[in-house]
Amino acid sequence: MRKSDGKADIQSDDISALPIIGIGASAGGISALSRFFDAMPDDNGCAFVVVLHLDPVRESELARILSAHTAMPVAQITDGTTIAPGHVYVIAPGSDLSVRDGALHMAKPSASHGHPVDVLFSSLARDRGERAIAVVLSGTGSNGTEGLRDIRAEGGMSLVQAPETAEFDGMPRSAILAGMADHVLPPEKMPEALLAFVKHGYIVHPAAIDVSSSESPATLGNVLDLLRARGGYDFRGYKHSTLGRRVHRRLGLRNIDTLCLCRRPQDQSA
Repeated sequence: MRKSDGKADIQSDDISALPIIGIGASAGGISALSRFFDAMPDDNGCAFVVVLHLDPVRESELARILSAHTAMPVAQITDGTTIAPGHVYVIAPGSDLSVRDGALHMAKPSASHGHPVDVLFSSLARDRGERAIAVVLSGTGSNGTEGLRDIRAEGGMSLVQAPETAEFDGMPRSAILAGMADHVLPPEKMPEALLAFVKHGYIVHPAAIDVSSSESPATLGNVLDLLRARGGYDFRGYKHSTLGRRVHRRLGLRNIDTLCLCRRPQDQSA
């Protein structure tokens, strides 16, 4: 397993500032999860919550299996567990799992609540906002796609397994076709993109967002003028605070520190 050279720049003393990564998978998910955690540095400053389709009447071995791929503590959740950085939490058989006020909560599955992956993602979006990150791995059907809508609507990030690397590509392809994937990557490439996002100013200092700073090579006004001149899109009537937040999210997704009007190589993963 991979070890880190230093701790991520995340202030973990405030539970409300903790980035939480929700991971959803079903068929073929064990292999994908193993590859993901093999590549994830242990000192990452995040918490991980895993939802995998499990046999509801059998004891789960998921926590034990994942423990072989990370030095982070891995535990099956109990109701009311407080989430801590540097920990991995896995769903219990025959339950839905949600995040509320920085704690994990169990409930009996209900068709009206959607698939357990969507239940987790939607709860993460409400609880974490821009610090909610969703990962869709190998699986069948469209599980996770609706939950990703909530994640992205609240300013969080989505990572979806590249379909050609998945044993079962139904879940990844559903998310991609719906336009819900910020990054499409093999599992072992996801940690790098994920940690770059959580270390970005968009996450570390969200209250200090100012894309019009004189220290930037360009201002939001410059970008709006360029869009109007080159593309015919006039966004000047929109609230600048909303536009600024959306632009800053895009900077975080691309791991760019400041606005710049120069051309950049195209990023195939975002």
